[in-house]
Amino acid sequence: IIEDEIYRSKNITIGLLDFSRDKGLSLHDVNINRLLAETLKLIQLQQKYSAFVVRANMEDGLPDISADAGQIRQVFLDIMKNAFEAMKPGGLLNIRTANDMDEGAPIVKIIFEDNGCGISEENLNRIFEAFFSTKGHEGTGLGLSVCYVIMKQHGGRIEVKSEEGMGS
Repeated sequence: IIEDEIYRSKNITIGLLDFSRDKGLSLHDVNINRLLAETLKLIQLQQKYSAFVVRANMEDGLPDISADAGQIRQVFLDIMKNAFEAMKPGGLLNIRTANDMDEGAPIVKIIFEDNGCGISEENLNRIFEAFFSTKGHEGTGLGLSVCYVIMKQHGGRIEVKSEEGMGS
């Protein structure tokens, strides 16, 4: 996992340097449940996230998807980090995977639900904009915009539902 993370970090740095250029994907068959489990192990090793409860309910029998595993892992990490930053210690992050249908085509769905502070209606439409951040000097405003681009490049999408004070 550490070796994979070193290469993922290198690729993130390269991705930030090439933010405006389209760099192709390195697509392989990926088992989303396995990738999510590995990502959860990785994030749970970080002391600053140990104060939160994470529950994962992964549906058996999900088909493999064609994806760049490092980039999808980055999406998972960014979403989880944002959830933790929105919650108080002891907060709960529920993660589910499921088979679903979208316009008659089968899809794999990953749902992250936190019980954090939620997102104001005013900010909800802006969270995927590059350089938009509500974290002041602590955030770059790139995390969710990069997630949006990664999902779009993979032919997927990322959506958010949130109510201020009720989580996301």
